[in-house]
Amino acid sequence: MLVYVTCLLLCTAAGAQTPPRNYLFDMGPIGGSLEPGFLEVSDLQSYRPEYGYGWLQAPEKSFTQAGRILPENPRVLDGVWTSGRMRFRIDAPPGDYFLTLTLGYAGHDTATTRVLANGQVLLDSLQTPWRRLPYRHHRQPISLQQGFLELEFQALEKGAALQSVELRPRHPLDPTPFQTTLEADTAVVGAYLRQLRQQLRSQPGDFALQNRIHTCQQYLQAAWYYDIGWWSWAVEATGMSIFPRFHAASDLLQQILADPADPLYERAAYLLGKIHYWLYQEQEYEEDLRLYPKFFNLIASRYPQHQLLRMYMGEKIYHHLHCPMPPEGQAPEWARLQHEAMCRMLEIIHWWVDERQAENGELGGKLGDDVEILRWWLPAILGADDAKARLGYTRLANGVWNSGLLENGYSKKIEDVEHAAELFRDSHPVMLLLNYGDPRFVERCLISMQNFDRVWTGINPQGQRLFRSSYFSATEVVDQAPYNVDVAMNARATLAGLWAAWYNHNPTLLRLFSEWGHSWVKAARSTAKGKPAGLLPAAIGFYGEIGGHSTNWYHPRLGWTYYNWERMGSVNEMYIQLLGMYALTGDTSFLYPARATLSLALNTPVPARTEEIVQGSAAWAAYHLRGGAAPPEAGNGIGMAGLAKSITGNKDYDDFLLRYGSPYSRYRITGDKAFILQGCKQLLASLRYNFPLKTSEVKFTDRVYVDMDELLSGMYTGHIGSGFEFPALAVSWAHTGKEVAVLVNDCSTTQLNISLYNFGQQRQTGMYAWQLAAGRYEVVLGIDQNDDGLIEQQVFSREWKVEQRGQQLLFDLPAATPCLLKVRQLEALPPLPAALPDLAFSEEDLRIEGSLLHGHQTTIHARIHNIGNLAASNVKVQFWMDDKKIAEKKIARLQAPNDLSPRW
Repeated sequence: MLVYVTCLLLCTAAGAQTPPRNYLFDMGPIGGSLEPGFLEVSDLQSYRPEYGYGWLQAPEKSFTQAGRILPENPRVLDGVWTSGRMRFRIDAPPGDYFLTLTLGYAGHDTATTRVLANGQVLLDSLQTPWRRLPYRHHRQPISLQQGFLELEFQALEKGAALQSVELRPRHPLDPTPFQTTLEADTAVVGAYLRQLRQQLRSQPGDFALQNRIHTCQQYLQAAWYYDIGWWSWAVEATGMSIFPRFHAASDLLQQILADPADPLYERAAYLLGKIHYWLYQEQEYEEDLRLYPKFFNLIASRYPQHQLLRMYMGEKIYHHLHCPMPPEGQAPEWARLQHEAMCRMLEIIHWWVDERQAENGELGGKLGDDVEILRWWLPAILGADDAKARLGYTRLANGVWNSGLLENGYSKKIEDVEHAAELFRDSHPVMLLLNYGDPRFVERCLISMQNFDRVWTGINPQGQRLFRSSYFSATEVVDQAPYNVDVAMNARATLAGLWAAWYNHNPTLLRLFSEWGHSWVKAARSTAKGKPAGLLPAAIGFYGEIGGHSTNWYHPRLGWTYYNWERMGSVNEMYIQLLGMYALTGDTSFLYPARATLSLALNTPVPARTEEIVQGSAAWAAYHLRGGAAPPEAGNGIGMAGLAKSITGNKDYDDFLLRYGSPYSRYRITGDKAFILQGCKQLLASLRYNFPLKTSEVKFTDRVYVDMDELLSGMYTGHIGSGFEFPALAVSWAHTGKEVAVLVNDCSTTQLNISLYNFGQQRQTGMYAWQLAAGRYEVVLGIDQNDDGLIEQQVFSREWKVEQRGQQLLFDLPAATPCLLKVRQLEALPPLPAALPDLAFSEEDLRIEGSLLHGHQTTIHARIHNIGNLAASNVKVQFWMDDKKIAEKKIARLQAPNDLSPRW
């Protein structure tokens, strides 16, 4: 009965010569979900003239895609399918129309379809799925000369699937209703939509209004999909991650581009360009690289002064920043450049904290990617001592811990280690330095390492400790080939443990990491499968096979190319683990891989013709360690060599760093400030331009880069590298702000040489010493007017006793004066014992019931932690108020967390 009434309506409309109407059909099983205005068409609906539509050649079946990750659109939830061909007819009066087809079926990996309209090829081949969508729309203008449209769908590969057909008449469009620029809020389009709906209420049969409303809804839906980014609430609200949403938005907007006269055409093209620009930044697919300039070019000539459009098209547009500077020549040039760089860096960081960060720490790009932005924030905290940067960093770390995504300090979800580890690895280890002594972060890092022995690793029959897999969660490992191998990037999962071992020399961690590290050192010495001696392989099978299941040592065939040896990013993480273990244990065997690898890089001849280099050979490895086809600054061995120099302090790595190292490492070796100035200019080239592409326009937070941020880390802290690899920094700072410029000229365990310039008022400045050995030191601050490393006038000289790591030196720093701070050891003192209790307390550990006012009953709850490596005995805890002791309690014994379980 429903079909009969519907057909009567169609036939009546056509026979009465009424104005053109819409012909909208949703294919699928009977009783499926329907969008208002659409007619249901099953695979059994044959064409009959009295109906005015139906199959001339029926499909083989109907299907549903329930449970798939799909937008809330009934038209894409079901459809019909054929392995050969199917033909559908619509009776419609002659005229000009827009035809929209929805094709695709998630039941097939790939399907290619040819579409004919009245015998003419309409689409030669359309492939589905399209990216992360099982469906794809195609819209184009079409003219009907006869009173019907016959559509033929031919399966060229794995079947043809049709979900809906829309035939909408072309109507004259009013001039654009928008007087605002492309950057107008979607509220402008929303207001236009409300206006159209109001008109439709008085003209309910006006299909032109209906179709304009339909286009507005498509645009606003696409804009919403784009605007909501990758917030956790957005994933929950839509059931889709950002990728299918972006592809769904692109699919909606490309339908609008079929009509250049549409008032939303320019906005659709602009938004399409943005979508594919950010998709390319994140995934580097060639299709996106082709698409985003294409869409921007559609409108570029109409908006020649549009600054954001010009930025997206590759133009560098200067960002003006109020950053007071003294006249040129008054301050050292390195200080002027560093000051500007820090001002600009802080402006970006403050934008993210003030404008984007939520209370739960999220930045809108998915927590797993949000944390990657923190990698370049360290100079702002350790150098400029910026409270807002510290707040944002801490808030994000706590947000990760409380997100529900972790179990035992690691991902609940089984993924490859590159993705699963980054949540905790990029947010928590450095917190041991930023909030030194805070028990929350020490204990979280210890907890995360409970997985190491219980789940991730084991002892093979050869007595070696190795990871069981490269795919694992906090509770499970994937033990199927080819993933059941240990990869160098597994050190990403253990970085938090390495920092925890740095903090308290936890004996369990040192034992477990030593067992694991010696297995990798043994693999480095091996020459199996043609591996040059000294190099770490890309993977090790659990039973010790070099290269795992691969026939070679350098490509473990794990799907992701970043596990391949020549990418080196993943392999560097194991070098960092081993170098860190040397720093903690003094075991020189852990230095062997780094020394041997850099020796190979320096001393192995490499053919000038790259085609002559044999893959997997020593020459091939040297070529990539030196940077391959990239410029010398991109040499893949730099991170390893820099950390090795920072940890050992010796000159074994100077030759490599001098040839291929960063500007700061070259400066430390030569003392030539030209390297610093060159690096600062490169840093500012990253910071001075296109501010919105680092802030308000960003859709993927792991793609917010600051080139040469490691230069600032080196200048402020003396660490060669970014700073998050391992705590090998010499100093950090307090009460500096962006006004105090710092350049660590030299540093060791017995001396410091640091240039300072204060652009603000005289202030008391604090310096924390992280590498100085216990001892008595002479501290001299003097004026170095020529910035040549010579003190011309002494400001003060005093003695300083250093007893423990991280001890603070406070001193007054004069304004607008080039200064030199020199610290040298006068007498060595015995170091603190290796085994010590460490009692700790955070603000979250205090709870007060009642009032502290005189005479009121009050109960004080205080949680006291031991985060050291030795039990504490006869601890006395006191509560003081206004210089008066209020209460006291004794703790007879508090064990140390040597089994990686918190003790309090």
